[in-house]
Formats: sequence, C-alpha cells, structure tokens
Amino acid sequence: MTSSSKPQPQPKAPTSPIASTSSCSSSTSNASTSIPQIIQATLAQCQIILGVVSAQLEPSESTYSNTKGTSTPTHTTPSFTLLKAIRSDHLSLAQQIHSAVTSIALGFKPPISTGNGLESVFEQLRAVVAKVEFGVGELGKFGRGAGRRRRGGGCLERELRLSTQDLIEVTQAFLNTSLQVYNTSTAQTPSTQESKLRDQLLLHTSLVWAAVERSKLISENELRALNTRWKGVVEVLEDCLEEVKGLENAQMGQDGEAEDSERDEDDYRTSHPLDEQEKKTAKACLMLLRIGNLIVKRVIGVTGLAAGKDAEEEEEGKGFHSEAFQDKADEQIEAISEAADELASYLEPPHEMDELGEAVGEFVAQVEALIECVLEACWEGEGDGEDKELLWFNMGKVQLRGAEKKVRELLVV
Repeated sequence: MTSSSKPQPQPKAPTSPIASTSSCSSSTSNASTSIPQIIQATLAQCQIILGVVSAQLEPSESTYSNTKGTSTPTHTTPSFTLLKAIRSDHLSLAQQIHSAVTSIALGFKPPISTGNGLESVFEQLRAVVAKVEFGVGELGKFGRGAGRRRRGGGCLERELRLSTQDLIEVTQAFLNTSLQVYNTSTAQTPSTQESKLRDQLLLHTSLVWAAVERSKLISENELRALNTRWKGVVEVLEDCLEEVKGLENAQMGQDGEAEDSERDEDDYRTSHPLDEQEKKTAKACLMLLRIGNLIVKRVIGVTGLAAGKDAEEEEEGKGFHSEAFQDKADEQIEAISEAADELASYLEPPHEMDELGEAVGEFVAQVEALIECVLEACWEGEGDGEDKELLWFNMGKVQLRGAEKKVRELLVV
C-alpha cells in the first residue's frame, strides 16, 4: 500500500507594516477626501436655495395686477395648513442646523481627529440643507411677489423666505470657514493663520445661532404677520400727525426770519406761517387724522388678540382669519397711510380749498372702508368680544363723520 502524503503546512507570508494598516489608512484617506466633498456639495445646495429665494422675493408683474391697488392671483392658492406645516418644518430644520453647526465647531477643536464622527455630522447637515431646499420649493407654490399682499397669504410667506435667506447665508459662511479650517489641519500652515481661522469659525458659529434665534420670531399665522406689518403703517400715520402739528404751531420770528437751528423745511414754515383760518383748518384736520389713527390702532389691537386665540376660526377661515378680511384690511390700511400723507401735504400754506377738500374726502372714505370690513368680520366671527367691537367701530364711524363735517365747514368759510 502506498501511504498518502500528508500536506505540509505552508509558511505564513511576512506581514508588512504598510499592509497591516492599509484598512485604517484607507478609512482615514476616505474621510479626509470626503469631508471637503460633502462641504462643497452642501455649499452648492446653499447657492441654489439663495437663488430661488431671491427670485421668489422679487415682485412679478405676471402674478399681479395693480389696478386701483388690488391684486389678482394667476394661480391656485394652497391651503393655509400647508403654510403652517412649512413654518413648523422651517423651525425644526433651523434647530437641526444649530445642532449640526455646534457639533462641527466642537469637533474642530485642536487636534482634529478623522475618527471623531465629523464626516457623519457634515452628512447630516447636508441632508438638513436638502430639506430646506425642498421647503423653499413648497413655498414656491404660493407664487412670487412675497413683498406684496395677495389672496391667501403674503406676509407670512415673506417672513419664511427672509428667515430662510438669513439662515442659509450664515450657514454658507460657516461652511466656507469650516473648509478652510479642515484644510489647514492637513497642511503645513502657520499656527497664527490656523488660530485666526478657528476664531472666524467661532464667529460664524455664533452667527448661525443668532439666525436660528431670529427664526423663532416668525409669526404663527398670516393674521399675526399682517398685524406686525400694520404696526409699521401706524408709525407713518403718526409722522403725519407730527407734521400737521408742526404746521399748526409754526410761529413767525421777531424779524420775520426763521431761527438758524431749524432745517430748511421748518425755515419755510416759520417764515410763511398759516393764517388764523388756515390754523383752524389744520387743527380740524389734525383731529380727523387722530381719529383715523385711533381706528387703525384699534384694528391692530383686536386682530392681535384674534391672531393668538381664535384657533377654530383660523381653521375655518372665518372672522378676522378670513381671506376676505385680511386682503381688504391690508389694502385699506395701506390706502389710509397714503391718504393721510397726501392730506398732510395739502395743509402746507397756502391752502387750496378744492384739493384739500378732495384729500379729506379720500382719507375719510378709506377709513370708512376699513371700518366696514371690520364690522363684516365681527358679524362673521363667533367670539364674545365681537359685540363690543361692533359698538366701538360704529361709534368710531360717527366720530369720523363729525370730524369731517367740522373740516368742511371751515373750508367753505
């Protein structure tokens, strides 16, 4: 019998130090190359978002018709629930950006290690930015021209777009600095330059945090956003009141010249004061403007309360949450501001009675139109305070007409 040969064990090949670390080296190399790629890809996404938002913020003539101050949409308006969902997602994504940026800033503390999970955090940030891009696309369903009111929205959309722009701009700056910091960690860079870059990274981190905090100020609904906008209009009305008061109080200097400390406009008023009849007219117009201003402030007050508590009416689009009220009230408050400014300009001496009379009529008509749309909203609403507001605004209308009558009596003297 022939005995079977037993296989002999083969000697083990010598292990190379390079071969034994090839896996680790490959992982390190992948991390060092992929992080810059992730940052560059995220920066490209940021640039796309900023371009889209910028285009959405520009008024579009194709979307609006500005005949007699009205706007006509040429698209279907999405429901308010979609806008609220976009707002909720925006706040959540802003917080996720805050967390990712904070983690990256902490991970970039020297010495930077490729195994500290930075790559996954950058990937998370890229995913969040992609979701922001999707949200911007959803906002596009509401049409362009966010700077102007239109049916179903406008002010809240604009707040969301501006917040997105703010957040992405600071995130973009943070990523650019992050890329520089990361590159210096793998290059022979002077320590002073590296230190400056780290200081810049901390600065941009704080700017992202600040943008996230600002995003929390976005109005919870369209009525609240409009309410904030209307407060700015009141400031214009009060400027008109001060202007008319200045006309009424202007006095001639002893030598007929204006005092040196006054500006050119005040110089003219001082050297060309109103006569007694014009002063009476200016005083009566001042009362008319004050009543109009008081009515606008009341609208702001009552809608401010409704914006925060009438959830059922908001969902049903009733009362102050109705599209009809919001569009009409916004149009009228803007028109009141313009009419007040025009009325104040016609009170400059010498008075042109016909033009002044037309300006008074226009101002009163715009204020009355605002009162009417408020009364309609009160009738439609179901809150306990509507009856009180009905009484107040009806009384406001009576006082407005009384003040107008007083002005017109002076204009025919």
